[in-house]
Amino acid sequence: MRTDSPQRRRHNVHIFFAAFAVFVFCLGSVATANPSDRKPVAALDVHGTIPQANALAERLYSLFNAAEPLRLEGHASGGDYSKLPIGELMRGTGEIWKAHRDAVHLKLMGEPAGYEIEQRLADQRKDYPGFAWRYGQTPDGQKIKAKMEIKLQRAMPKIQKLAERAAQTLAAGNLDAFESMMEKEGIQLKQDLSIFHPNDAPKFDFFFNLLAEGDAQIARARSTEYALIAEKAVAKNLGTANAFDAFASDVVSQLSQSGTFRSTDGKTADAVAAISKIIRGWENACAALLRANAIRVAFGISADQSGDAEIIARMQSLNDRAITTIASSIAEASKHVSGDQVPTLYRGLLAPLSIALRRSGPGAVKLSNACAEPLSNLAARNPVFAKQLDSYRMATQETLRWRESFATKHAKHISSGYPSSATFLTNSKVPSVLNPWINRYMPTTASQLLLKKVSDQAVTPLSAGGRLGVVAFQDQHYSLIALPLPVDEQIDALKVSLLVKDESPPLTLEAVDAITSGNRQEFLSVGGVIRNVSLEPLLVRFAALPNSASMVVPLGTIPSLGDDRRPPLKAACWRLDIQPHWAQHRYFVAKASAN
Repeated sequence: MRTDSPQRRRHNVHIFFAAFAVFVFCLGSVATANPSDRKPVAALDVHGTIPQANALAERLYSLFNAAEPLRLEGHASGGDYSKLPIGELMRGTGEIWKAHRDAVHLKLMGEPAGYEIEQRLADQRKDYPGFAWRYGQTPDGQKIKAKMEIKLQRAMPKIQKLAERAAQTLAAGNLDAFESMMEKEGIQLKQDLSIFHPNDAPKFDFFFNLLAEGDAQIARARSTEYALIAEKAVAKNLGTANAFDAFASDVVSQLSQSGTFRSTDGKTADAVAAISKIIRGWENACAALLRANAIRVAFGISADQSGDAEIIARMQSLNDRAITTIASSIAEASKHVSGDQVPTLYRGLLAPLSIALRRSGPGAVKLSNACAEPLSNLAARNPVFAKQLDSYRMATQETLRWRESFATKHAKHISSGYPSSATFLTNSKVPSVLNPWINRYMPTTASQLLLKKVSDQAVTPLSAGGRLGVVAFQDQHYSLIALPLPVDEQIDALKVSLLVKDESPPLTLEAVDAITSGNRQEFLSVGGVIRNVSLEPLLVRFAALPNSASMVVPLGTIPSLGDDRRPPLKAACWRLDIQPHWAQHRYFVAKASAN
């Protein structure tokens, strides 16, 4: 057994990070934050359906990070609170009180980061005033406390009048003005009251009870406002799916008239290019529905935490339309080719069809069945070619069966030391929900996972010829696989078995699928070591999903976003970055050059 040299290991790591940079570019901002083994205390990202969410989350995480060192200093003081900076503790108490309110606001924006930062702030909300009132028991603290008591007594009439004005403002429905008035005074009050033990502090219940009353009204108003904004975002994404329907009808109509398709850029395309465009449009429409579904769940518009029933049904109708369109396009284009043009069209159609079949996951059988008849009818337009197809299929199908059986047995043998990633994560007891300890224990969690061997399923390249593959989301995680693996020898051998030469291309869908999937680095399973691990909010992963990352789920499927045990706003999504040792293609097994 060969082992990696230090140079080889460094080379592999450099390749992986270069590939990861490509994925960051394709994913946009979603991959630029989130806790990981490299940045365990990083902030959670936001989906930003409400535009103000990005700046608000950034400010809250910044405030938390700035306040945390003093909290830790207080715990390290050994009970001698007299040396703590009381001014910072008191000011911090007011700021943290306001930050907690903003975190609640962020939750109303449908952002899991609001929940997570609220949990992070919990210790600071407790410890800052706790250290302050303990300082208040020291001799210097007693002096400050006496001054604060006089200040608060003198301020009481002014605060009562402010509360009266605020109550009138609230009654008039001017919620923003009410909140601004009350928060400004509330920050100062929390600051001044922090040096007192809660049982001994001057009472301002009238103020905070009024604020709580106003908060309830503000929350209801914001929920309504943000739901409307969310529905506009949903409508935009549904528009993308609806546009696909119109596009699909136009493609079939044009192909039925001339056998060609003129795209919006004015260029004329043949049936092969048209079907490739249909598949890309299908992928983009699916990504739009994934975003729409996550947004509705994030804002509680969907009654079902796992997913929105209307959008799930819309995804099914989209899939049906795409499959029907592809089959109809083949049928309509076939009417416009002469017998001698049949082989060229037939062979050209197989490559995009094979890609669609591999992307379709559970819908592949339906797509295959829908296309079988129009492909057969196309071949029948050239009887000589139809006989060639039958002969080629007879000559290659046994070879493919043998290769598939051998590859399956080989993969079973080689995978024995690579537990499935889902099982490994479960046994490692990684959190399935976001909680305030994730950042604190990320180094421990990462040490359980890093450099451990795991296996995963169904690798899809992020792009043709790209350096990363994606294992679709399942069982609370997805994986990135560093590519490419060396497959040239296996592909050459496969071509020999399939009688493929430059002048003799493969003739059946099975043969084309075998070669194109190998060339594209698409594998049935993969095994390797975990190089990096990251944690994402599941809702954000899908609410902000770019079209370029649609392969994070099989085409036309919608994953569950949560349940009572794992509410969507708290649901975690783990990402494993895997350096592969081997990968199982349907007809061979590829091994990394260093293994």
